[in-house]
Amino acid sequence: MKIGLMMPFNQVTVGPGAFAQKAEELGFESLWVPEHAVIPARDRRFMAREGVAEAYELMGDLFVALGMAAAVTKRIKLATGICVLTDRNPLLTAKEAATLDLFSGGRLLMGVGVGSLHDATAIMGIDTRRPWGRIADYVGAMRRLWTSDISSYKGEFVSFEDVLSYPKPRQPNGPPVLIGSVSARESLMRKVARWADGWCPCSDAPHNPGGVTPELLRQRLVDLRRHCEELGRECDTMDITICDISLMAGLPATRQDARDRVERFAQAGAGRIVAVIPLMDESNFAAGLSRLAELYLD
Repeated sequence: MKIGLMMPFNQVTVGPGAFAQKAEELGFESLWVPEHAVIPARDRRFMAREGVAEAYELMGDLFVALGMAAAVTKRIKLATGICVLTDRNPLLTAKEAATLDLFSGGRLLMGVGVGSLHDATAIMGIDTRRPWGRIADYVGAMRRLWTSDISSYKGEFVSFEDVLSYPKPRQPNGPPVLIGSVSARESLMRKVARWADGWCPCSDAPHNPGGVTPELLRQRLVDLRRHCEELGRECDTMDITICDISLMAGLPATRQDARDRVERFAQAGAGRIVAVIPLMDESNFAAGLSRLAELYLD
């Protein structure tokens, strides 16, 4: 089982470079960074109630953070967790992703989704209707830009003709795209099968009772396999990642507790667990990452 870490970076946290260096040194497989470009001020009360205000309100840019991490590391995978594509221009995002993938040596993974702050999409001047249809269209356009010399694309939400977009990613077909979500509706599995390279849902937790349990993961992967077979895709190549948000409520008491949770998800079909961790600053990140390594890494 691959073990990754997810944390936003901002003015109160350790910098992404130092964090990534330590995580790579300890043996973590991937670093995942979330995003919200803007947040409506009226959502501040909700975020305070959920205990995520500091992480959400001060969140930095994920591509800048991952670029800083890439510059000082060699092996650790660099992942967007998630990139809120509904709030973005797909042509600019394709260039940012390709540039990062090229200069990191092909280490980018792209978790994408609609995010949880739908009013922010409207603030960005983007129609909020049919968000998953928009994301599917954007991903199709981005893949065209990543793989064609002169690129043209005609979709419902984005169209362009005969454009040059460089650099190209190091990974031949572009970075893998995983659908990210906080829940696990059966209908989402058809989307994964149709246009994604994997799925990265959030786990169950006291503050996310609708998240994925090992039992629900096993059930949904049966659905995913059926949809892949219908479409002629190979299900076994899908990247199945669990973003484990239970750590936001506190660390496991023992290494055995942590390993038992990882093993339950592994047996259900996950290939990676990403520990979503509380914010760490300069004074505590080294000790905090070392403690996580003791709990989760072999």
